[in-house]
Amino acid sequence: MGLTPSNDGTRYTSARNPMDFLQHVISSNQVDSFNRGRRLMRDSMNSGDPATYNTPDKNAQIHFTETGGNNGTEPEPDQIWVYPLLDWTSNPQLNKIFRSFQFIARAPDQNDSSPSEIASAFWSGRFANESFSVSGYNRPEFASLSFTGRSLGHGELFQEFIRNKSDMLTFLDTSGITVDGQEPDCIRVRVDYEAAEVRVFTSSGEDPTIEDDETGETSPNPAHCGNQQNGSEAIFYQSVTIDERQ
Repeated sequence: MGLTPSNDGTRYTSARNPMDFLQHVISSNQVDSFNRGRRLMRDSMNSGDPATYNTPDKNAQIHFTETGGNNGTEPEPDQIWVYPLLDWTSNPQLNKIFRSFQFIARAPDQNDSSPSEIASAFWSGRFANESFSVSGYNRPEFASLSFTGRSLGHGELFQEFIRNKSDMLTFLDTSGITVDGQEPDCIRVRVDYEAAEVRVFTSSGEDPTIEDDETGETSPNPAHCGNQQNGSEAIFYQSVTIDERQ
């Protein structure tokens, strides 16, 4: 992710994040085709007619190439970011707008000992019609990110910006992450922004479900990190209050 911490270690000043990067470019109104997609959504909601703006339908693909500091040489695999899908869909009946996009990383160079972690990712979000704008940043009501790491396994991030106002980050089949002196294969982190609390749940070698030997019925395994309840977390701490999330 290329995270750069601040001098005091309390925050990150920058990150090399292909998902947030595309969100930033869309919000900056620098790309005409992205602006057309947003205007189509706004016009659709005003007229009451559903609409879709989809790059595969237009036989288009999104590429960004990092050119700074190359000195005329070919860009490295992680300096070309490819997004096969960007989709806007409006639903006037629900009074909601949906956006999704996909990122696929290029194969790393064989001599690269530390390639970028994210191999692929898919993001989707839901927006309220009343607050959706054709310019600037649109905060979703809900957002979901699913990604595959080269070494950290499969991850999922679910963000809720209304009601519960929380983030839930889960790593499955992961390795190499130490939590409280252990290396679990399942990690779930829940950030509660209203209570300013962070809980980290972990487990190792536990299946998500268990089967009853007598009836054959399955039920959630309470020992699995995804099913653990408050009070069984490996780590708990108070977080810094954040007034405005993005």
